Amino acid sequence: MALGVSLWNNNKNKMSTGLAFSGGGISAAIGAACAWNAIVDIYNHSIGSMYTESLNLTISTVSGGSIGYGLWVNANKRIEFPKYKKNVTWEELVERNVPKSSTAKAPHFPGYGKNISGQVLRWCDSENDGMISVGEFTDKIHSLTFAKLFSWTEKGCDNEGKSHWWTSYIQRIFNIICVDNILGGDIPWTSSFAFIDGKTPLHVKNPRWGALEPSSAERLHHVLSDMSSGSNYIVPFDHRPKPSVLEALSYTSAFWAVLLVTGNAISYKLFGNLLLRANSSLFFNPTEKTASNEKLILDGGVIDTTGLIGLLQHQKENIILFYNNNVPLSQIQSPIAYLFGVDTATDSMNGLLGPSLSQVFPSVLYPEVIANLTNPKVGIAHLRGIHVLPNRIMGVEPYIIGSFVVFSNAKNDNFVLEDEMTSSQLSPSWPDRYMFAPPRLDANVLCMFSDWKVRNYREELDPILGR
Repeated sequence: MALGVSLWNNNKNKMSTGLAFSGGGISAAIGAACAWNAIVDIYNHSIGSMYTESLNLTISTVSGGSIGYGLWVNANKRIEFPKYKKNVTWEELVERNVPKSSTAKAPHFPGYGKNISGQVLRWCDSENDGMISVGEFTDKIHSLTFAKLFSWTEKGCDNEGKSHWWTSYIQRIFNIICVDNILGGDIPWTSSFAFIDGKTPLHVKNPRWGALEPSSAERLHHVLSDMSSGSNYIVPFDHRPKPSVLEALSYTSAFWAVLLVTGNAISYKLFGNLLLRANSSLFFNPTEKTASNEKLILDGGVIDTTGLIGLLQHQKENIILFYNNNVPLSQIQSPIAYLFGVDTATDSMNGLLGPSLSQVFPSVLYPEVIANLTNPKVGIAHLRGIHVLPNRIMGVEPYIIGSFVVFSNAKNDNFVLEDEMTSSQLSPSWPDRYMFAPPRLDANVLCMFSDWKVRNYREELDPILGR
């Protein structure tokens, strides 16, 4: 297998702190946006000095985490991210809209008020001029998905029908809050995706619970893409074309693609035309020879669901990982276990390389980490002075992390809601078992849960973010 490809430059001496937001569908998007919103709210005094020697923060995301952070960057007060309130009522979370002014105009940002054909779900095209709650936003994603997912031939949002259907779909998610030109923000931000050559499907050891066979693993490559708009630290190199933020978001979130490339040859042949494709010049220098000029794009989570590898490649001194996967750790531990070289069952969405090719931490540390993450009275693991192991496949070199904090996606007994109706009406899927977007109540409470994690564990985060 070739080394992981980086579409951004590194300055190891200046970047010392990293935040990772994992994949995991819409619930991961909610978790990323709401955790980051809490961090900005609490540590606002540090946000303005993120490029100084004292913090130098970098964001690393994958799949749903990329969508969530991207939504926060572009929302511009269009989405309300509910903060934790112990006595919040069901009515506040479900029945009422976010308060709005009858006279104030919505803040201007790129695309506001622009008429795009077919976008009946746009918040700013309605009578509302306030914010939309996370829960109502997920409702609109439900509507968008069933109404528009396969309407890629429509013109307007998809560059007159020329964009890939999945890229168009991601654009339409942002169109809900009237964002037509998706920006990456000024904070250094990298998002990961994967690619393979377009010859034959990949083969897994076990169709349901196995990693890839060695011959297929050699064809799978990991890519980091620069997402930030104004960073002086992250720039494309070697004259390679840089994907737009929209393109990179569609690449990192293409979870469905792996089902086609790990299926049988018949399904691959019948539905392979649905896959995202990119020219090899995006990943290789013009002088490099590759097996094929065309590469098939996969969700970055098939290699690293956590979003951590990008931070390890650039040797972040302190790392905070928000693990927001939509599969419970009681069912799938591979995204974390494989980082420690521990073998366990996986699926096609998580950790296809297996433990031996994914390991970056000593195995001896794993039992305590997973015990803390699955303990409903803890829900967090904090490692100090952890040695990072070299991993040529992942492009990781050995160094020592000062502090490594991991937040679990599991329920936490310390997260309390006093309103019985709110607690009783949460679906059995809350907070970590959603096949798609959570319903409105679940989404708003999931946002509060992510906000609560940051606020409840200030003792662990202050030494890293509160400088």
